[in-house]
Amino acid sequence: MKQLRYKKTVAQLRVSLALFLTLILGWGYIDAVNGATSEEEYKQQAESILLFARLSQWPAEAFVSPDSDFVIGVLGDDPIVPFIEKL
Repeated sequence: MKQLRYKKTVAQLRVSLALFLTLILGWGYIDAVNGATSEEEYKQQAESILLFARLSQWPAEAFVSPDSDFVIGVLGDDPIVPFIEKL
């Protein structure tokens, strides 16, 4: 039963993560089409990423210990990095 619940939790996590990434990538695409993104928008995007990470229910097996760091990776040279680092 525990194995089944874990698989269900992982599946829900994957769906949530896929939807979130689609939202963030779509947001970036729309900004690229419309022109440069303001600093306020980068700040809001960084806060959205942090809020998603905090509100998500991660499986206990996802971390080595309960006080492990949560790592947000950014691919390439993206202007949102300084705003994520401030959080």
